[in-house]
Amino acid sequence: FLQTIIHIDCGGDWPITKWFFDHLAEAKVEFDIIGQSFYPNYHGTLAGLQQNMEESYKTYNRPIIITETGYPQTGGENVTSQKYMEWPGTPQGQLQFMADLINTARRLPYCQGVFYWAPEGRGRRNALWNSDGSPAPALLVLDKLDKLMNSPESHLPAPLTLMQETTR
Repeated sequence: FLQTIIHIDCGGDWPITKWFFDHLAEAKVEFDIIGQSFYPNYHGTLAGLQQNMEESYKTYNRPIIITETGYPQTGGENVTSQKYMEWPGTPQGQLQFMADLINTARRLPYCQGVFYWAPEGRGRRNALWNSDGSPAPALLVLDKLDKLMNSPESHLPAPLTLMQETTR
């Protein structure tokens, strides 16, 4: 059956998310899934995203999908000088970001997926392909989730305890 996603670009911002979805509820707008964008430089930290997803689910009782994300594989350590950009702009930094994001999402039983935005292209800043056309490491992230969760380079936030024990 067809489901409707309402998507906003406030992944790590609970007050704006609450304001937006409260207005939708007041207007009696029907939807099935909450979609959130998450780019750290625009939307904050993984801990903020995790908290926002927890509060959103608790308040609106809808599953959540991270409908848009991306991270640079170029720029090196200069990327980490930008606000909330905790991973270097390298192929390995992009891989670690994706592993941390997916591991954050998969620990929340109501999060149904993560979509990478604009992975096409070769050598583009957020692309998942190298300039020679070969796949960047982040394209194969699913094979490395458990290993990277325990990596010293991981910025995976501490698990929340608000609902997790009661929803599993």
